[in-house]
Amino acid sequence: MTYKVIIVDDEKNIRERLEKFFPWDAFNFEVVGTAADGLAALKLAEETRPDLVFTDIKMAKMDGLQLAEKLYKYFLFVKVVILSAYNDFEYAQKAIAYNVKGYLLKPIMKNDFVELMSKLEKEGFSDRNEQAPRELAFEAQVIPDGKTKSKYVSFAKKYVKEHYAESISLKDISKEIYIHEAYFSKLFNEEVGEGFNSYVNRIRIEHAKKMLLYTERQLKDISDMVGFQSHSYFNRVFKKIVGVSPLAFRKKHRT
Repeated sequence: MTYKVIIVDDEKNIRERLEKFFPWDAFNFEVVGTAADGLAALKLAEETRPDLVFTDIKMAKMDGLQLAEKLYKYFLFVKVVILSAYNDFEYAQKAIAYNVKGYLLKPIMKNDFVELMSKLEKEGFSDRNEQAPRELAFEAQVIPDGKTKSKYVSFAKKYVKEHYAESISLKDISKEIYIHEAYFSKLFNEEVGEGFNSYVNRIRIEHAKKMLLYTERQLKDISDMVGFQSHSYFNRVFKKIVGVSPLAFRKKHRT
């Protein structure tokens, strides 16, 4: 089985040296991506689902310890190796709670790399078939405080209002805020009092009503412009929310 690793460091030469000149294949690893900061690395982790992350500590946007914490929170199975300068060593030890499995001191030497990778190989890595259930089970235990909940939901509502005409899914929003899809669905419902898809449809219908009243556009055009992929579905949703069909609504309020 081939395992996946991503390399995170704000120095390009270190990323390239680690990727190209270290014997990853000897330990059945493939470098699936590199990133210059923790925020980019987190997005890369969402896309590639790595087994191992090598990360520097001091980086812009999101440092290595913050990255290790979020990886542990959202991808429980991922192991982390810290790339550290000597004066960062005590600081790096704080990350031990976030599944950090080792440290490599800069400049990184091949013999240190081989020793660490041999140790990790003996410990083994999680079966990827177990990853999704483990992540979901862990996410169910994460209960943000009220302020954090409101921040998640506020972001989602603002995003919908700005992008209602585009294709919007719960999965897309969940990726943006790094929270599990099923958990965010439950959170949104509790905070708003309706499901995410229902909220999206309601916002779209509000815009459709304005177009019906103040423009001469055809119903199909309005349906497309507010984000519905199907004209018949638009009609069903409109009638469910408003109580009458789009055409009946236009006739009633423009006569």
